[in-house]
Amino acid sequence: MPTKLGTYVVRDGDHVVCDVEIGNGHPGASTVYLAGQELGSGAIQLTGVPVGVGATLRGQTLVVTSVMQNEGAPTNLMSATVTLRGGPSSQPYLQEFTAQAAHERVALAFQISFEGHAASL
Repeated sequence: MPTKLGTYVVRDGDHVVCDVEIGNGHPGASTVYLAGQELGSGAIQLTGVPVGVGATLRGQTLVVTSVMQNEGAPTNLMSATVTLRGGPSSQPYLQEFTAQAAHERVALAFQISFEGHAASL
């Protein structure tokens, strides 16, 4: 499964949330995990999934999986965007895949590591 790697900077008191959107009109669903625990799941769009506080997130990795199917859209380009908010800035992570056939299914993964320190960044 194609995997997008990233990092997200946090400070101790930051309350981080995750948004996930499957784009380009394709049906699909996503699931958000931290430390093997499911934090949230849903179809097409997830908004405001609570991830945690910066002090406890540093050194951990958020994993998001999105599964979509090439149908019902005018394009074969499928995409998923994970956006983390609550740290010093919002950060989107985009991944795209071009289907080669109708009804093709694809799973995309994101692994986003949390970095930072107690002092203001």
